Amino acid sequence: MPVYHAESSVAVTVSGRIHRLPLEVLARMFKFYVGKDEQDNSFDPTYEVFPLGAVCKTWRYTAWTTPSLWTRLRFKFGSRTTESKVQLAMGWLMRSGVLPLDVYLSATESTETIILPLVDLVNRLLYRCRFLILSNLTYLAQSRFSPPSRSSILEILRIIPLTITSPLYLGPNVAPKDLCILGYYVNLLDINWGNLTTVEGLEVCLIDVFHVINMAPQLVSFRRVYVHMDSSLPPDGYKQITHSKLQNLMIESHEDSESEADVALDTFFRTVSLPSLIDCCTESQCYPFPSAAFCSFLSRSSCSIQELDIYTASIETDVLIEIAKASPNVRNFSLEFPPHTGVPEVHRRQSNLGPFYDALVQVSETTGSYVLFPHLQKFSICADAVFPWKNFPRICRRTNLKGICISVLKGYEDPDFFPSSWELFAELLELNEARNFDIKYGNRSLLEQAFHYLKSSGKEYSSDLVDRFAKTLTSFEDE
Repeated sequence: MPVYHAESSVAVTVSGRIHRLPLEVLARMFKFYVGKDEQDNSFDPTYEVFPLGAVCKTWRYTAWTTPSLWTRLRFKFGSRTTESKVQLAMGWLMRSGVLPLDVYLSATESTETIILPLVDLVNRLLYRCRFLILSNLTYLAQSRFSPPSRSSILEILRIIPLTITSPLYLGPNVAPKDLCILGYYVNLLDINWGNLTTVEGLEVCLIDVFHVINMAPQLVSFRRVYVHMDSSLPPDGYKQITHSKLQNLMIESHEDSESEADVALDTFFRTVSLPSLIDCCTESQCYPFPSAAFCSFLSRSSCSIQELDIYTASIETDVLIEIAKASPNVRNFSLEFPPHTGVPEVHRRQSNLGPFYDALVQVSETTGSYVLFPHLQKFSICADAVFPWKNFPRICRRTNLKGICISVLKGYEDPDFFPSSWELFAELLELNEARNFDIKYGNRSLLEQAFHYLKSSGKEYSSDLVDRFAKTLTSFEDE
């Protein structure tokens, strides 16, 4: 019993000290508990505030009167959502005072009647929303939003509609900087496009892509744009568009039909000019790559692309060389051929890329610089085409090159996939020790595969080479 009294005394003392803390200090401690980060827009699960109010009257009063604890609402509603839960969510927002809000409303099932009061409250507080996500709202729920009468501070808007025809009329006072919309008709979104700098996640028709580019003069980043052809073309065709500020572009054809996907990218690159573009990623899983349109786009835009990523099922060597010559400022270049595209083998297997690799190591006699990508720093290729290892040491010795990644798709046993001699293998090993490049055959180190291949050929090799190679691999199998 004495021990019990001692522990009780300590507990009472500690509890008394906590209750003597100034309410401002207690509120600050609560903010750390809730885990609210002003810079965090991920809506990761955080501790809720409600348990704090169950401890005692002082804690409840402190939590309920600290607006900063109630500025982030993540509310998912479905068949089990009750009116009392909706009222709790509404009370949550009302305790936020006049502070900026981050609101995420997500529906798993239709519960229109119950959640409409919460939607209406969010609409009334729209001018205070800094971050707004609307996911799977019904047509009726989404149509409840109306333009705020005062200027909104909204910076980030994300829309994942239940149906692509649900309108969202937010008006000229809502001018977000960051917009993400999936599977949506852009012309049904009424906002002020003037401040928009980042758009991502579009799964739209080509005309909607052009609409965004035309409506957003400050647009800098246009990423993860999945485009397909319009069901019908405009009567006068597509008008030429020039956007002077767009710097980052990631666009992918998004059609099951090979011809439509090619037409979509082809039309995009023939229509748009982007003189400020510095980062370009284009993906087409159908064949052929819209080479002529892309080269015309590069020439017409006169842009200084520094990072170029091409993901395609088929592209010719002469086109690669032409693209490289039209992009002399590229520092990072990535070329990837998808392993499974449904494209016939005759198209999927690449033609000999040897001339392209040869051109990578050519030096101009007049300028003394490399003919292709003179400023290249990182080079990455993933393909099922034979790689010319005789050129690899010369590629590695390019002056500015800092990183190399070669990935040969596994499934082909052609001996040409591997270095053909111990001398070449030793040279590659030396380069790897100096530059630490990444070469893979499937998911395994190609150096390891090549070592076993050469070893099985019966050609003699030195024990020193084995020791050096063992140090290179994280797991070396001693046979």
